[in-house]
Amino acid sequence: MGKRERRAPPTDYNPVIEPKVSMVVNNRKIKLPKALRLPRMEDHQFFNRDRLLALSKIEFQTFATLKQANQLPPREVYESKQSILPDEFATEKLELLNEGFDDWTKSQYFQFVKAAAKFGRNDVAAIAADMDLPAERVAEYSQAFWAYGSTELKEEEWERAVGSIEKGEAVSTSMWCFLTL
Repeated sequence: MGKRERRAPPTDYNPVIEPKVSMVVNNRKIKLPKALRLPRMEDHQFFNRDRLLALSKIEFQTFATLKQANQLPPREVYESKQSILPDEFATEKLELLNEGFDDWTKSQYFQFVKAAAKFGRNDVAAIAADMDLPAERVAEYSQAFWAYGSTELKEEEWERAVGSIEKGEAVSTSMWCFLTL
């Protein structure tokens, strides 16, 4: 037998945005405290990544400026506020972080798609019962999934999820029609 050929790893994946730990500002490497860093943002968590990254860059620059001037507030202050940004930016950052689903894992995402295919996209109560999660949280995620899934998820992943859900809905509809005859 001949030698097998190795395939190159895929290069078209959508990278997970890791929170930046350090950044070079004014030729100095500045490390942001853990309380001020962004969480890990995966595509199925539906964060507004662009705006959060812009706010994070502003926060890095603010932190670097305050550190160079030795005017950093006490650690307890920025840990409680989770930001050293001006008030309007700080509230925007916290609102954007609360809009995302940072507690949803990839397996919960797959479980959501599977349950939506099984029960239909509109039966949130059955999906929540199947997932063992509160119906309000699943309803919020479902709304975000249908609103932002086509833009946030990779195209193949979105098509696969929607195809699976539509196929499941078609099967359950045809079964229901068959049983009513």
